[in-house]
Amino acid sequence: MVFGLGSSFGRFLGGYIFDLTGSYNAAFIGAGVALVIGILLVNRLGAYAYPVRHITPQLAAEAAT
Repeated sequence: MVFGLGSSFGRFLGGYIFDLTGSYNAAFIGAGVALVIGILLVNRLGAYAYPVRHITPQLAAEAAT
């Protein structure tokens, strides 16, 4: 949902900033700042909580039946 809202409002804000300033520079700077903040937040998530289970062909055949 957040991705959808960001995609929707980002286009509007980019156009609005262009109308105000006559350039996309401020919109690109804002998008770059948002990208860096997003990267920092994702890096703070830490390791995945659940271990990865590899499915062997035997287990896959049992699950299909």
